[in-house]
Amino acid sequence: MLESEEQGRGQSEALVLRRLALAGVFSALVFAATLVSISTPLTQGYFNLGESMIYTAAALGGPWVAMVAGGLGSALADLYLGYGQYAPGTLVIKAVEGFLAGFIYARLVALGPHYKR
Repeated sequence: MLESEEQGRGQSEALVLRRLALAGVFSALVFAATLVSISTPLTQGYFNLGESMIYTAAALGGPWVAMVAGGLGSALADLYLGYGQYAPGTLVIKAVEGFLAGFIYARLVALGPHYKR
């Protein structure tokens, strides 16, 4: 009995480490993709590719990985690009976005391929 508890705890720790590693890798990918920006003259703003990495993190890592990657990666990109005043808001907004994307994706996968409206 004690052996199986230790084995279960080891698997749990391995899962935590895997999620932590995925969150770190995807945070770096979100940061790097956010730096790739395309200017939009009509709105005098820009569009970046960071969103694609948040959604990829949601699909491959789940809601918690996407939450950390989206919030941390995007906020660090804001700081790096000189938009520090937006970093706290970006941290919260992108973290919520990542969590919701991962949560919705996981629910849709759980419904299976035979889901019909």
